[in-house]
Amino acid sequence: MSGRLIIVVLVAVLSASGGSAYGAENIVEGCEDAAQCNDGVFCNGVERCHIYVERGSRGQVIRRTGVCEAGENPCQRGWQCRNQEQLCKEPCEDRDGDGAHAMRCGGDDCDDNNPNRFPGNIEICDAAGIDEDCDATTVGDLDSDGDGFISPLCR
Repeated sequence: MSGRLIIVVLVAVLSASGGSAYGAENIVEGCEDAAQCNDGVFCNGVERCHIYVERGSRGQVIRRTGVCEAGENPCQRGWQCRNQEQLCKEPCEDRDGDGAHAMRCGGDDCDDNNPNRFPGNIEICDAAGIDEDCDATTVGDLDSDGDGFISPLCR
């Protein structure tokens, strides 16, 4: 076993000095595979190791140089990239322009097609029972006859 170790060291020394064609083809400066280039960051994509081979006038390999190349963002354009969760999240639009995002993508707008319905909007008492503030527990406070009680029109 120690004899094998000496041979390996000897080949490495000879190859590193460039004095021997023996094993010179096995020397790679820089990376040797993509695993050595991986920085563990999801959002900048999968890095790869590109090996450039320099050859002599007779076609012999003089040097092999491995260079890490950056990956590309794995998410579609406009999507949010989340490193920690290692996922791409669809952007959350505000279709009706009321400043609140749709519930389907994590927002709190109960109706992203109606600009008059969003959290924090003033609740209006109406016979149709439209929920303007996206809070089913509020109904508005119209007291049309002044008796101190909310109108029965407010549901």
